[in-house]
Amino acid sequence: SCSLESFKHGPGRHHTSPDIGNISFLVSLDISNNSFSGSLPEEMAHLRRLRELFARDNVLNAHEILATYWSSTTPVCNWVGVICSRRHNRVASLNLSNMGLVGTIPPDIGNISFLVSLDISNNSFSGSLPKEMAHLRRLRELLARYNVLSGELP
Repeated sequence: SCSLESFKHGPGRHHTSPDIGNISFLVSLDISNNSFSGSLPEEMAHLRRLRELFARDNVLNAHEILATYWSSTTPVCNWVGVICSRRHNRVASLNLSNMGLVGTIPPDIGNISFLVSLDISNNSFSGSLPKEMAHLRRLRELLARYNVLSGELP
């Protein structure tokens, strides 16, 4: 076990060590620009404290990333890309950027009442933003560039 909290895996490495799962205190991992493809190494599932995963410019299975780090057995505030408020322990920031997500944004996004920041940039979301987003009274930051969105802001 290692107490390293942040690790940037230099560009062009094309692989990662299976020992990465032993860095148990890792909170932030940047594996961008490595030409990774397919699945993440199984050992990464051992990174229970991981909060930020930067994987830009790889061809990874985003659904697998979310399935691994958004488990129903793990508290939502411990999911990758989720930051909760300290005071209320509610989701305040949601970062889904560079995840390769496709489709429309679900109307349920409007139920995250304490959301202050939403980053869905660099995906392939299409259609319009759901009208339910108008319920996000605390939302101060919306990053949605590099998608195929249309229509007006709710």
